[in-house]
Amino acid sequence: MRFYSSLLFIFIFQINFSQEIIYEADVNLSFPDLKETMAFVDDFGRPNIFFIDSKEITQITLNEKRKESEKTFPRPPETFPRIQGYDIGSDNSINLYYSNYGGDGFFLMSLAEDKEPYAKQFDLKFDSHERFLSTVNSKNQFYLLTYIKDQSIINIYSFDKDGHTVQTHDLSNFSFYNPNNNLTPLGSLLDKEETEVIEDNIPYSISKVSKKIKIYPKEDYLIISLNHRSSGTRIIKINLNDSTNSSHFIDNIGAGDIKKANSFIEDSKLFQFSVSSEILVLSIHDIESQEKLVDFSIKKGQDHLFKNSPIYQEGSLPYAPFPKTSGNNRAEIKTSQEFLRKLSNSEIGIYALVDKGIIEITLGGIKEATVSGRMISYSSFGVSVSPVYWNFINYIASRSVLTKLVFNSETLSHMDKKATNNVFDRISMKSRYLKNSVLKKKLKLENIFKKDDYFLYGYYNKKEKTYSLMKFDK
Repeated sequence: MRFYSSLLFIFIFQINFSQEIIYEADVNLSFPDLKETMAFVDDFGRPNIFFIDSKEITQITLNEKRKESEKTFPRPPETFPRIQGYDIGSDNSINLYYSNYGGDGFFLMSLAEDKEPYAKQFDLKFDSHERFLSTVNSKNQFYLLTYIKDQSIINIYSFDKDGHTVQTHDLSNFSFYNPNNNLTPLGSLLDKEETEVIEDNIPYSISKVSKKIKIYPKEDYLIISLNHRSSGTRIIKINLNDSTNSSHFIDNIGAGDIKKANSFIEDSKLFQFSVSSEILVLSIHDIESQEKLVDFSIKKGQDHLFKNSPIYQEGSLPYAPFPKTSGNNRAEIKTSQEFLRKLSNSEIGIYALVDKGIIEITLGGIKEATVSGRMISYSSFGVSVSPVYWNFINYIASRSVLTKLVFNSETLSHMDKKATNNVFDRISMKSRYLKNSVLKKKLKLENIFKKDDYFLYGYYNKKEKTYSLMKFDK
């Protein structure tokens, strides 16, 4: 008994004391009108925290573990309510881009030290067939992606203080097919509600990666993957510097036997995941050569699996209720038959994290629930300027069935070791500890963002009137 008590003590000690507060600033914020916070790092490596209420935005800049500056400026007009992205200007100004509800109008708020805020409005004047797809922050540049409804054309808008430019990518030379395998224009497949921007080295919930369209910002290009067909994944590569593009299709292994499929791109590899009630297939391809590197499969009744964690169903909906444990609703699925049945009746997703010679793959499914005749989705909607925080919120709130696998990143062989808690798991445990044991209702305005090769978790102590940032290694 003493042995288990010692383990429990060590576990609690690690959660409570293994992270250090590396920034702390005095900030006197008013409530309850304060709506949200966002944060990112400027060109000097300084965290900038923005506190937003219905009329004003307060910005604090942190440096050398303290507050370097604080200023307040008005919000843009009410017709531009959504912060869609940002970039850093050559003078280290922070440029915030707000959009209207339709996504065809933007408002720039540029903030530079020792200067008054600069504001500019952009009216893009979409024609009747142009549709908003997504915004993307890539290499310190903010982009807007649109598509033409009945054509195979994607437009990429970029912005600066002088105005905006648009780059048109005509993809009509490539063949696109709908889920019924009928030839169709690309525009008929694209939908902003089914689109997710995927950043490197961030954990994702199954509800996020179950989306059919994923956009991956890379060095000088974007990769767009389409997962509408169970037979495979359509890959589109779009250059951000000119109008060149390319596309190819990578088949799913065993496509004839599957019902659902999805994919994820990480470390120049395409991870494809497909299921039916009889079989599950995981395959890995080289994204450039399209060469199959490895594949694994299990069939109903093969209960050894190649998993490195139990199979969990998390959340009380849409699956059957089960007891709470440690702040989460979680129950274990014992057989591959039950796992395959749940997956084949869900929207499935997969993501991979690569670190220190290991690939950790999470795969699973999420199912929308019907409440009083209304469809309920568990994906969060958040501003794209804070992708890490909104992905975290979605990750800890997601209702899904999932398991984790561990592979060697060099040999792609399955490893016999326990899957570890990722950075979101560790931040979630710390957040729960602070809310339940230390700060309780005094903890407000949480946020998470990346700096260098680690994450910063921020929170406001309402009693002490301080905002703290705590470091978490990835």
